[in-house]
Order: sequence, then structure tokens, then C-alpha cells
Amino acid sequence: MSKSFKLVCLVLIIITVAAFFLMTPTGHDGDLQCWLRWIKSVRDTGLGLAYTNDEIAYHPFYLYIMWLYGKFYLTDYSLENHLNILKSMIFFFDIAGIAVLAWFFDKRKISPWLALIVLLSPGYFYNTVYWGQVDSVYTTFCFAAVVFAIMKKPYLSLICFLFGFCMKLQAIVFLPLLGLMWLPFFTISIKEFTKGIITMVITIIFLIFPFIYSEQVSGLWRVITGAVNFFPVVSMRGDNIWYLLLPGKDLSHYPDNMEFLNITYKNWGFLLYVTSVIAVLFPLRKSLLQLFREKYKFRFSDETVALILLGGSLLPMVFFFFNTQMHERYAHAAVIFSGAFSFVTRKTIYFILVSAAVMLNQDVVIHALNMPESWYRNIPLYNEQVIAVIYLVSMIYGFYWLYRISHSYNLPGQIPNQ
Repeated sequence: MSKSFKLVCLVLIIITVAAFFLMTPTGHDGDLQCWLRWIKSVRDTGLGLAYTNDEIAYHPFYLYIMWLYGKFYLTDYSLENHLNILKSMIFFFDIAGIAVLAWFFDKRKISPWLALIVLLSPGYFYNTVYWGQVDSVYTTFCFAAVVFAIMKKPYLSLICFLFGFCMKLQAIVFLPLLGLMWLPFFTISIKEFTKGIITMVITIIFLIFPFIYSEQVSGLWRVITGAVNFFPVVSMRGDNIWYLLLPGKDLSHYPDNMEFLNITYKNWGFLLYVTSVIAVLFPLRKSLLQLFREKYKFRFSDETVALILLGGSLLPMVFFFFNTQMHERYAHAAVIFSGAFSFVTRKTIYFILVSAAVMLNQDVVIHALNMPESWYRNIPLYNEQVIAVIYLVSMIYGFYWLYRISHSYNLPGQIPNQ
């Protein structure tokens, strides 16, 4: 580790400690009140029986955080008056993601100080600091999973992904990319395949053991399977393609089972999403072929790393942009990946576009920046269609560089010809 990386870690520790004193207890009131009800329920029933409460709809990892928070504040009054501490506990994972990014930069001989620029981006910290949501937790685990896969540490990568999935179902959007990166390693031999399965099983048991012990796995399964179609509308304020295709409609109350050419909007969205995922992964075919040929022994070139990071940013974006039922927060994971790609390739405009779109889409909903209401109504940047266009421009820019970089070299272990 370089001296610069150690100094960055020191700065991150100071920021983490400061957050516990400076974090405000404010956020999206509906979500914060929901957290309080869940925390009280976990406290009253016990962690293992948490899913006997049908209202609880998040995966186990957040319940562990809630359980820990409830251990510090035992009365309803103290729970309700220390939400800043709960937000600070989540903010720790924002910081952890930046620490992973700084470590990754340091390993790639890039200044780790650049990771702090990502931390200071409103698109990165808004979700935790202003909204009070928890998307940074699964994002950090999934980003770490991709970084460990690049570093050819597949077991750590697999464990991190499972932790991310244990936090939120949205982690699954990274599985196609990670699965393709893991496949060459875990198919080297029966031994490696078996070790991979054992690692996965042990990690899953560890993550859900309280619910296995309390015979509440069925409750967890209810949460996992019930996440789809929980809000069967075209959009839950996610400013995506549907605001461009259906202008003037209140999409948060517009059912997504409406049809076009005998296909529902929901299925159209899913078809566009699957097509886009294929388009994201296609440029990586050369790298994956080389992985199989060289049995995971070659070093990822700078170009291949750029493709992986860019793919990691595009996957949550196409998930958010094309599917129906999307909340305004669901593109959050794209920010740290876009930052990593932009500083690796020096194409910072991509990071700026992605971060701006993610922040604006959230602030147009809760107005946490406390600007005058007339500004929110009249400033074009707070128009749903404009935000959707920023997302679209970001994706077009990303896909342009995805295919340009993929065609600039012949084999993934080689520097491209100039």
C-alpha cells in the first residue's frame, strides 16, 4: 500500500467519525417511519422471527443493522430520536465503497485521492445522507465483488456478491457480469467447482442462520419472491424511458399491464432490458475467451478493466431505464462504477452525467436541497423528461465507449496498437 492510500484511509476514518456527530436525522419521511416500525418489530419479536411481520420487505443484512441499532437504543423515544446514528451506520458503507475504490486505484497506479471526488459527488452520497435509504450497502458489496474478480480473487468476489444480495435484490443485476468472470475459474477443475459451491453454501448459511434456526426461511423466501410486482405501475418516480414514451401521464398510478401490440408495457420493458444486457456483455467476449484459454492466469489489461467497469455502470442503468416499476433510487449503483471507469480512462464527463442524473431524480421527489418550490417547478433540470434524457445521453455515451474500447485491441491481455 502506498503512502497516499494510507492517508486517504485516514481521511475516510475521520469523515466516518465526523458523520456520527454531524449526520442529520432527516430524510424521506415514509422510509424513515418504515425503518422505525421494522426496528421495533425486530426488537419485540427477535431477529430470527422478524419475517413473521409481513410488512418487513428487505433482505436479512439490513435487519442485522436494524437489530444492532435497536441494541443501542432500547426505548421507542431513543429509537425515534437517534435516526442520525442509523443513517451514519449506513454511511459507513458509503465510505467503505470509496475505500475499495481508493485501494483499486492504488493497485492500478492511479492516485487514490481521486476516489474522494466520487465521495463528494452528490449522486453518490445523496441516497444515504439526504434520503435516508440504504442502496449504498449492496452497491459497496457488488463493487467489491467486481474489483476482487478483476484482481482474480474469485472466492472473495463470490462472498461479497452474496453479501450484497443479502442486502437487496437489485444486486442481481451484476450477476451476469460476475458470473461470466467467475465461470472460467470455477470450471478449471472439479476441485475448484466444488470449492466454489462449498464457499457459496457456507456463506448463505452464515447470512441467513438466524432464520434457519427459527424456521423462518419461508418468510425470507416470501420477501425475495414478493419484490417483483410489489408496485405494478409503469414507474415509481424513476425518470426512465417511460417518461419519454408516455409524456403527460402520472406513471406512478398507471398500470404496467397496459398493452402495446398485444405485449404489456412490463414485458416490453423486460425485453428491452435483456437486449441491453446482452449488448453490455458482448464486448467482453474476447476477454472471456482468453480467460478460458489461459485458465485465469493472464493479467487483465487496462482496456479489459475499463470494459468491466463501464459494463458495471451500464448494467444498473439499463435495468433502471427500461424496466417498469422502477423507483428513483435504482440507478444508484451506477455512480461508483462510472467514477471508477471515468478516472481509469480520464473520461470524466461520463461520471458527471451519471452522478447528475441519479442526484436529480432523487431530489425531484423529496426536495431535500430545500430550494424554493418555484425552482423545482420551473428549472428544466427538474423535469422528468429532461432527467430521462440525461440518463439516455449517459447510456449512449457509455455504449459508445464500450464498443470503441472493445474494438481498439485484438486480445484482452495485450496493449492495443496505436
